[in-house]
Amino acid sequence: MAKKKGELVSRLVRTMDVLEDTGRFADSAATAALDMVFDGNEMAALRWIGARGAVTMRALADGLGIPSSSATSLIDRLVSQGVVERLRHEHDRRVVLVSLDQKGKSVWQRLQDERAKLCQEMLGNFGPAEQLALTDLLTRMTQIKPSGAADVPSDRREG
Repeated sequence: MAKKKGELVSRLVRTMDVLEDTGRFADSAATAALDMVFDGNEMAALRWIGARGAVTMRALADGLGIPSSSATSLIDRLVSQGVVERLRHEHDRRVVLVSLDQKGKSVWQRLQDERAKLCQEMLGNFGPAEQLALTDLLTRMTQIKPSGAADVPSDRREG
């Protein structure tokens, strides 16, 4: 049984790698259509902010698992590309929030649309019962917090 479990884990790792690469491919296709280029960290920040709306720099840094100084330079790059804006918190002017601006919202929506299209294509290979079983199992997997991992907010875990 141990060998079988090890084989299953290896297959799952390879599958996760393929899915990650496939998601990056969809992201690249979406940004190329917009004639824009983002590195992996910029793409992660766009997705993170897009899924949540205005967030503090601390929340962004924590959510991406990077130091605050890295988050600041990352946001500087996205501001210069015209996709993110800095805002002051309405009740505490000391707090800086970052949010997608109109162009950033368009980019984020295009990213979402490309990933949805990709998921539709992938699900098209399965019957209705298999589609439901697959999405149920994947949703359950994303609700498990790996030991030692940063907390993944529930809005990222549920679909």
